[in-house]
Amino acid sequence: MSSLETISTIITHWKQKWDIEENDFDKFICYWISLNAWYWKNIKPIPSNGRYITDRDYMNWIKKILLDKEINWNEEINSAKAIKPKLKNKTREPNPEITVVDLDSLFEFVYTIRNNLFHGNKMDTNERDNEILNVSTPILKKILSSLIW
Repeated sequence: MSSLETISTIITHWKQKWDIEENDFDKFICYWISLNAWYWKNIKPIPSNGRYITDRDYMNWIKKILLDKEINWNEEINSAKAIKPKLKNKTREPNPEITVVDLDSLFEFVYTIRNNLFHGNKMDTNERDNEILNVSTPILKKILSSLIW
């Protein structure tokens, strides 16, 4: 099996898993792993100028791809705006500076949640975290669906 076939198998496996998951935490992780596999398969390495290539670099590339597809993101932007009062800054206070008004800020919203989930202390027992993932998981699913299917 070639490496591209292996990556396609990984994407298919994680899609099957997210189809049966009920928890938004688990779905988000399945979607993100699928997205990672997709961009490793489809996006040529970005020149790193002596630095490591990050997920943020790939997300910027994906934004460019999706902008070319002229997809309407208004519903997702509005759902992210609605959750804004739940978002907090580093001091854990409500953050009035967080806004989601366009595709760039929508991707930043999802990427920040990804970082908090993978590197922070998000828990599926926390009501606020569940609300945030309830909004961000369908956004990530639409990103992935727009790229893959």
